[in-house]
Amino acid sequence: MSFSAGILWGEAFPTDSHPATLDAARDLLHAVCPADASVTAGAKGVTAGCKACPAIVPGGNSLGSDGSGPAFSLDGVIYGSFTRTGAEEAVANFSGCEPHANNFGGSILLEKSPSGWKAKSYQAGFISDQCLKYRLRAGRDLMLCEGGYTGQGEIDSQLFIFDYALQGDHQTNTLLSTMDNVGACLPGDKIVGSIESVHLRDLNHDGMPDLVVTLKAGKVKPPAGHEQDCGDSPVLPAVKTQELDFLFDDGTFKVAPWSAKAKQAVDAVFAQ
Repeated sequence: MSFSAGILWGEAFPTDSHPATLDAARDLLHAVCPADASVTAGAKGVTAGCKACPAIVPGGNSLGSDGSGPAFSLDGVIYGSFTRTGAEEAVANFSGCEPHANNFGGSILLEKSPSGWKAKSYQAGFISDQCLKYRLRAGRDLMLCEGGYTGQGEIDSQLFIFDYALQGDHQTNTLLSTMDNVGACLPGDKIVGSIESVHLRDLNHDGMPDLVVTLKAGKVKPPAGHEQDCGDSPVLPAVKTQELDFLFDDGTFKVAPWSAKAKQAVDAVFAQ
């Protein structure tokens, strides 16, 4: 599994990830790289990370670091109970020590005990700075995240659930994928696709928040000469936003019955 964050959304994703405080960064890094931790406070906030790639990163290398900052930078942290009810845990998002194929970083799961924080696992390529906690009835937290890729004029975005209580590929459940190739200098119709907003609401009144996604999905005909000026944001026919609802059921979100046909139509737009 490999998802990155930072794709351009219609509005900011409502993330629970925040920069670590000075003391929190010191405590977390003591569990990750006790001999190589670097934590400083400046006008722009706390800069924290590991001076060298920690042992928890298999085959990590510091080639991306120029020596002016940490090789493995702590970018954000989310606190919760991710593996079991009552656990005091943190998911720390790091950049560095990974190649492009792993999104130049990953996330470390840590657990707090009376003796301090302990690093439990590392997910290469899981960039968790665009994730929301979702509290289950039993008191454990799932993570609702956005991610995606961009390259050669194409933007691919995903909305997915990450569950630390599961193993391997089962940890990730993709709910929705979109694609936009307006920026690609290719002939023919273009696909416009974007996730505009995400909201949690109890749609079926069962006491658990459900998921409301507003998105754009459509094919448009570009103006003549688009292949020559596609990088200049040509004016294209408007694509209306639409809403897809997902109900929380059996540990994840499933398409609401009234959104089933709309979801099929959306998937058909992006099918290649």
